[in-house]
Amino acid sequence: GLHITQRIQDSRLDYDRLQYWFGDFNLQQLLSLKKRLQEEEEPAISRFFLCALSHILKNCSYWLTTSTKPQKDHDKIPESPIDAFLTHASRMMRRNSVFFNEVENLAPCEPLSVMRKADARCLPLPNNCMDLIVTSPPYSTSYEYPDIHQLTALLFGFCTSLSDFRKGFIGSKTGNHHRDAQLENLRALKATRALTSIDARLGKAVQSYFLDMKQVYREMYRVLRPGRRICIVIGDTELRGVTIPNADVAVEQMCEAGFIPEKTIERSVPSRVLAPYRDRNDGRFTSPENAAAKKVYSHEYILVLRKNS
Repeated sequence: GLHITQRIQDSRLDYDRLQYWFGDFNLQQLLSLKKRLQEEEEPAISRFFLCALSHILKNCSYWLTTSTKPQKDHDKIPESPIDAFLTHASRMMRRNSVFFNEVENLAPCEPLSVMRKADARCLPLPNNCMDLIVTSPPYSTSYEYPDIHQLTALLFGFCTSLSDFRKGFIGSKTGNHHRDAQLENLRALKATRALTSIDARLGKAVQSYFLDMKQVYREMYRVLRPGRRICIVIGDTELRGVTIPNADVAVEQMCEAGFIPEKTIERSVPSRVLAPYRDRNDGRFTSPENAAAKKVYSHEYILVLRKNS
């Protein structure tokens, strides 16, 4: 059985913020679960169940269930961490079994995958080592990923300060604004100037985003083998009435890095995947029921480019 045997205290955690989201009782259950799972001797098993624990955090908190953004619902009754964990872990095990039944007759491939944590602006990889890069980079100022994933980050001790945590993310409004660097891309420059005239802080954030992505594309070019391809999914955004041409700028920046465009595929964005509406008045994400709602994610692009041989 899973029971709390002692009150857990960890000086590396931001208890005030954690208690704000979980309350004291659920927080102690979650910390107890985490401790038990981290004590598992087999790393793969420990990691598997810690992923299950991470997945249930929103349901076990006061985070508004229907919101992607961090918003507290004071009327919400959070789920029991132990019940939610057992339910989700069972679901993961069933699906894992289905997956391995499907692949067991395929040619052996060891390892199936290797996950590494790194900064896309400075990859810990040698030159010309990758056969294919497939990714969906952040869209400028679309989501504050540190905020969206703060429950996991806080509970697992990946950060103790959200403000400091945000600074390392591409596309964050509080990131490194490259004070000594200037944009050269004309499309990016036009968009950032238009946004700066309305909101200087947002203008700097978008400028920082484009400068960061320029570094990212250079790194992708460096690690990709000659003649191989990169495939990215990205869409344009609109903020405070200004269109941010992420896709066009991405293609131009990748071409500057040395890539050759091969194909652009346009696809519709399903509303169930993203929150595609912003409030016309304050620019925040909102629901389609809001009278001031404006759809800003109607489609996105799949960009395929090749590294020069």
